[in-house]
Amino acid sequence: MDLTHLIPKHKFDEETVELLYGHSFEELEPIIDDLLEWLQDGNWPVAGPLHQFLLTLPADKLGPHLMNILDGTDYEWKYFLIGFLGEKSSGVKYEPFIQEIK
Repeated sequence: MDLTHLIPKHKFDEETVELLYGHSFEELEPIIDDLLEWLQDGNWPVAGPLHQFLLTLPADKLGPHLMNILDGTDYEWKYFLIGFLGEKSSGVKYEPFIQEIK
């Protein structure tokens, strides 16, 4: 199944994020890394709605994708992801990953 229509096309493409709702993690897993790229800058308008959608996915399944980014060298992306994992989502759902970061 071609899922490219579910990946935002530009930083203002909040409408595409709305199309993600109703899809399971298993359906979206092939494009999860593409979606996470839109969290590289938390100031982009698409980042907020995408963050809200990602909170609906199971943390245990999304976590390995997040850890791949956190193990990388893009420090700005890490900064925004840490905000995503902690303060912005109250941290409860992602506590195991926050402990790994620490």
